[in-house]
Amino acid sequence: MKKKCCRLSAFGCPLSAFGTSLRFGYAQQPFHPFTISLLHSFTISLFRYMQLNGLILCGGQSSRFGSDKSQVIIDNMPQYLRIKNALLPYCQNVFISCRAEQTHLFEQEQIIADTQSAGPMSGLITAIAHNNLCGWLLVACDWLNVSSKHIEQLCAHRNPRYPAVCYVDEQQRKQPLLSIYEPNIFDTVTTAYTKGNKSLKNVLDTTNCYCLNSPLLFFNRVDDLPPNDKL
Repeated sequence: MKKKCCRLSAFGCPLSAFGTSLRFGYAQQPFHPFTISLLHSFTISLFRYMQLNGLILCGGQSSRFGSDKSQVIIDNMPQYLRIKNALLPYCQNVFISCRAEQTHLFEQEQIIADTQSAGPMSGLITAIAHNNLCGWLLVACDWLNVSSKHIEQLCAHRNPRYPAVCYVDEQQRKQPLLSIYEPNIFDTVTTAYTKGNKSLKNVLDTTNCYCLNSPLLFFNRVDDLPPNDKL
C-alpha cells in the first residue's frame, strides 16, 4: 500500500494543521484575530517593562524665583527629593540633570552634568549620550503638584506605537518637561538639536505622542508656593 506523504512544519505538525496555503513558493499563515490581539497585548506589556530611567531637570537659573528651585522645601523636604521619591517606584535609576557648578548640591545623588547648559533639551541630549537603550522620563524640578499618580499614568500608557507620552494643559499644549521619551524618538531629538531647534515642545508637536490631561502647576515665584511652604 502506498503511504501518503505529509509535509511537516518546523513544529513537527502538518502544515495543513495551521491552515497554511502555499503560494509563490512560500507559506502564508493566517492568524486568528484573537491571536493577533493577544500578541499585540503581549508586545505592549513587554514594552512597558523596557528599562526606564528618570531625569530630574534642575539646571535652570531660577532667576525669577531668586534661589535654586530644586532646593526649596515643600512638604518638609527639598523639591528635587519629592520628585525623586515619586519616580523611584517606576524607574530603574533616577538621575539629576544640573549644571557643573550645581553638582555639590546633589552629592548623594546620581548626576548627569549638563555641560552644554542649553535648556531642557541639552539635558535630554546628555542623558541620551549616557544611555540610548532605555526610555527617559523627564520631570522639571518646578512642577508644584507632581506626584506618583502622574508618573504612574505616564508609565501605564507606554506603547511601541508612540515614541513619547506626555501631558497636555487645558489649551491642549504638550508639556515636554513631564514626559516619557522612548529610544525611537532619540534620532529626532538629536537631529533637531544639531540643526539649532532646541525646543522639546517643537519636537513633541511634530511627533505622534500619547497625550494625557492633568491640572499640573508650575511654580516660578515664591508667591506661587502654598502658604506653608513660602520662604
